[in-house]
Amino acid sequence: MTGLRSGFYAVATALFALAAMNAQAEDGPVTIAAEPLALSESDAKVERIGRLAYRGGLVLSSGEERVGGVSGLRWLGGDRFLAITDQGDWLRLDTEEADDRLTGIAAARIGILTDDRGAPLLVKPLADAEALSIQRTDGKPVAANVYFERSHRAWRYALDEDGGIGAFMRELPLGDWVEALPENGGIEAVAGTERGTFLIPEDLRRDGRVLAHRQWRGRDGKLRTSEIPFELPTDFKPTDAHALPDGGILLLSRRYSPLQGVAARLDLLEFQASPSGPGRLKRTPLTMLKAPLTVDNMEALAIRVSGERTFLYLMSDDNFSPAQRTLLMKFELMPAKRAAQARPSTKPPEAKPGPGETISPDD
Repeated sequence: MTGLRSGFYAVATALFALAAMNAQAEDGPVTIAAEPLALSESDAKVERIGRLAYRGGLVLSSGEERVGGVSGLRWLGGDRFLAITDQGDWLRLDTEEADDRLTGIAAARIGILTDDRGAPLLVKPLADAEALSIQRTDGKPVAANVYFERSHRAWRYALDEDGGIGAFMRELPLGDWVEALPENGGIEAVAGTERGTFLIPEDLRRDGRVLAHRQWRGRDGKLRTSEIPFELPTDFKPTDAHALPDGGILLLSRRYSPLQGVAARLDLLEFQASPSGPGRLKRTPLTMLKAPLTVDNMEALAIRVSGERTFLYLMSDDNFSPAQRTLLMKFELMPAKRAAQARPSTKPPEAKPGPGETISPDD
């Protein structure tokens, strides 16, 4: 731990001890209102964009001022989801669903992320959580991996029986490459696959290409990291990612431009191994959300698998601004026509580890 980070911890602990106790007392159930949301602001009948079928959406609001700033989202199981915010809070959401459509929020809990001494993260340089993945044992979620920017790091937390984030467990190794990350441009997207964990920063490029990093453990147990650049339009920045059942990666990116407005895009990434190099990420555009379709500052992505069906949940970061909204949108990823015709009812082939690799997915 650097001296600067240690200094931040000392200041946070000394100046905010009383506030922390008061804040912890407020942790627990929170009321969230949900209003229905159409996919298109100009035509309520629009329910399909490319391979995505709209399965309902909500505009969320709450009298609790800490609800907002969502930067990461994951499905825990059933109708339960876990989110993190860039102010150092976690938010557990239980959705209401009817006929596979998102219709409301049944219950919610909120809590504060803590450090290795149990002190709440109350200052922005320490609390800026931007990415989330879930560690599972026998299919059950047992831990949450939270990735922070400004003070670039990854911490693992225990999950309680209700899906809330509990005590700090340990720091996860990332490597020296994070030292090159801009203060406000850290790891935003994380996807744990059978080929390793893919870490994608918001604002780290070379020759116009995003510099993703793949981490995996060799047969000797040592952690290895390789840099894998891939193409992404320069006006878009990665905000979240998630592994798909077929071994691919779904990448969420967003754009904000005073001239072009707000937009979000989804791309499919496919890792292709190479015996003589780090491999490559092949990117295939999937779809884009932009006006007149409903869109905001989309920063969070969760994938929910039900049998042969795959559902996507997108959530926006309102930046705690009255000019923005917290949106939760549900889509179903429909099979590609060629894949549907060739294998309408079979499972996709499992990804296999390459030479010298072990399988250790994060979520």
